[in-house]
Amino acid sequence: MLPHEQYTNPYGGNGPLILGVSWSLASIATLLWVGRAWTASLRDGKLRWDFIWVSVAYVFALLGQIIITFSVVHGLGNNVTPRTDPSDIRLASLYNWMSEIVIIFDIAFAKIAIVSFLLMIQGSTYPRLRYFLHFVWVTNLLLSINQVVLITQQCKEMPKFWDNTIPGNCDLRATISKIGFLQGSFGAASDLALAIYPTYIYWNLQMPLRMKIGLCASTGGGIIACVMATLKTIYIAVINTTNDVTAAFTKLVLWAFIELWLIMIISSIPPLRPLFVKVCYRTSTILSHRGQSIASAPADRGEGLQLHGFLRKDD
Repeated sequence: MLPHEQYTNPYGGNGPLILGVSWSLASIATLLWVGRAWTASLRDGKLRWDFIWVSVAYVFALLGQIIITFSVVHGLGNNVTPRTDPSDIRLASLYNWMSEIVIIFDIAFAKIAIVSFLLMIQGSTYPRLRYFLHFVWVTNLLLSINQVVLITQQCKEMPKFWDNTIPGNCDLRATISKIGFLQGSFGAASDLALAIYPTYIYWNLQMPLRMKIGLCASTGGGIIACVMATLKTIYIAVINTTNDVTAAFTKLVLWAFIELWLIMIISSIPPLRPLFVKVCYRTSTILSHRGQSIASAPADRGEGLQLHGFLRKDD
């Protein structure tokens, strides 16, 4: 073992990329959550269920973001070298697993928020389709709980799943990978279903065509989250096929946080539509008044300048 002063700084590699992308998306999601708290949190004087669940999801997402930051500081995203401090490897792995557990629950909560919003929009119409929405959130939550339980029980000695130097076996790692594929595949499918589902509701409403297209487009952004969930699922197999544990998780963590924050962002756009409409209306009104003022200003200025002899008649 090298003296402590000879170990290299663990922060580096793809770590800055993970933090840059995830914190940028987190900032956008925070702004949208604030706007949602301001304009779309109440219904009949009571907190809306979709806002309650999206707030729970936001707290979990922010917690996971903070934990993964500690993991990156200790080397997540960077390659393990002979000059890497073993304690940094252990801490990077520990914080990474902690954030993964938080994210698993958080994505389930975010989808409950989406389902709650769709149920509110749908109202008492299409009663049979309401069972489908309940099936989506219940299944996602149960798969998430099952995966977290398996993760925490994957090794006979729990600390071994973030510290390979501890003696013992981790017999459930292969099972966890299979469950991870199942949960990831179902998650991607549910993202796609929740993105397409509102189209059927909106398209049958009595409203102008352009408004229908706008509403469908605002909710259809969940297709992007579906793609991110698919990419995340593909990289699950990598974590059990390498000894470079800090670098192996890079793409899995990156796509997981992109999926997480995109779900938060995309799910906040439809509830904020009244705010966007209000802002656009005020902006257009202000610009309209300014346009009228500008249109009348040259005539006034022209008359004044002509009186003082600064403009010719043809000007």
